[in-house]
Amino acid sequence: MPKAQRQKGLRNENKVKDMHIELGIPTTRISAPYKPGPDLELIINGTQLRGEVKARRDGSGWKTIKKWIENADCLYLVEDREPPLVCLKWDTYRRLVTHEEARDGPLPKM
Repeated sequence: MPKAQRQKGLRNENKVKDMHIELGIPTTRISAPYKPGPDLELIINGTQLRGEVKARRDGSGWKTIKKWIENADCLYLVEDREPPLVCLKWDTYRRLVTHEEARDGPLPKM
C-alpha cells in the first residue's frame, strides 16, 4: 500500500477516534499497516466494540446507501437468511451513545 494511502487511512481513523473521544467515549486506534482486522476499539455503556473505518473521496461504494438513508435516521440492510446490518447517520449515533434527545424532542410512545 502506498504511503499516501496509509496516511489517509491513519488520518481518517484518528478523525473518527477523536470524534468519539469528544463525546466522552474511550476509543483507541488498534490498526497497524498490513495488520488485518478492525481499526478502532471503543467502549459504549460498558460494551466493548470494534470498528472499521473506510474513507472514499467521492463516496464511491456508498452513494446508494446515502440516497436510501437521506430522509431517515437509520437504514436496515436485509439480506436473505442473514441478520440485518444497521447504518446510522452520525447525528443519530451521537444522540444514542450520549443519551441526548433529538432537537424536536423524543418520539411519542406507541
